[in-house]
Amino acid sequence: MQSIKATGVKETLTELKKLDPELLKQMRKDIKNEPGLISAVSAIKSNIPPISPLSGMMHNGRTAYKRAKVSTSFKPSVRLDRVNQRSIVTINTAPPKDGIGFQIIDLVGKGPRKGSRKAQGMQAKLVGLPSRYVWKAIEGKEATLSGAVVSIINRYSEKVNVRLRTK
Repeated sequence: MQSIKATGVKETLTELKKLDPELLKQMRKDIKNEPGLISAVSAIKSNIPPISPLSGMMHNGRTAYKRAKVSTSFKPSVRLDRVNQRSIVTINTAPPKDGIGFQIIDLVGKGPRKGSRKAQGMQAKLVGLPSRYVWKAIEGKEATLSGAVVSIINRYSEKVNVRLRTK
């Protein structure tokens, strides 16, 4: 996954929260409404099949295929340090808790059991490599998305700096 090292983010978010919590809410809103992120979420949603491409997942059990929900999240409270860097903005793809079939068809063939007969049979019926629906929809757009989020954070960082100078 694309990674950008940004300095001063933690400090900016801390000061923003102290100085003006409403401004932090507005930054969250700006990030979630960033056109590139909205486009990425739409691309993922349109890539997800409306019904299971595998007939064996058309049931009501735990492994049933249910269409995943796609959303963005902004977590300014995540721990940002040099050892355990975390993403403060993520695109989440989560199926309903009672149907993990989407995760299975999206990722079958990835991981330690990729050589099992069942996984091989499923892979043969599915198109593409693991992360067929989610990653493929945004592949190649990571730098643009990260840059847009950093730009928004920088804009709010400047607002924080101006407010700190005037106080």
